[in-house]
Amino acid sequence: DYRHVRLLGALDALPLVRRAFPDAELRVHERKLPLEFVGARQLRALTAGTVVVAFSRKAVLALAGELDRLHPGRVAVLYGAMPLASRREEIDRFLSGAADACVATDVLGHGVNLPCETLLFAETTKFDGRERRELEPWEIAQIAGRAGRFGFHERGLVGVLSGVGWADPEPDAVEAALVPHVPL
Repeated sequence: DYRHVRLLGALDALPLVRRAFPDAELRVHERKLPLEFVGARQLRALTAGTVVVAFSRKAVLALAGELDRLHPGRVAVLYGAMPLASRREEIDRFLSGAADACVATDVLGHGVNLPCETLLFAETTKFDGRERRELEPWEIAQIAGRAGRFGFHERGLVGVLSGVGWADPEPDAVEAALVPHVPL
């Protein structure tokens, strides 16, 4: 009964959409700002406004603790099960500059928009409820897309965190995910 339906999502969904709606007019909107892979960055070398992503509350709190030793009181924390009021307070601290960095789970890919220029992955695996698995390229791209917000920055910088013993992100997986895998 609708004349127009808009589906928004990763380019990886394009073949599925074409198969489901063969007569539909498809428009692809390109990202307004480029994402640039910056390789590995040390915890000590993080610049203000950086977001570091890990995939469990335990990992986020551990990273935040290590970062807080370098920047006491200047680290925001976000994770999915965090009370909404606390989450809003941490977002406000980051947005106002009261926090230099933010350590977060993939809650970033689910509606939390922080204007960060640099986003670093501390991990490229996550527990999915049954087992620990590698992130899919579309999952990495969804989260990486939070770097470089139009109107705030000229580009988005995406990389991996190095120098933390337990964190072992896969740089090649992150770099590859920044390029669409579906031909337009």
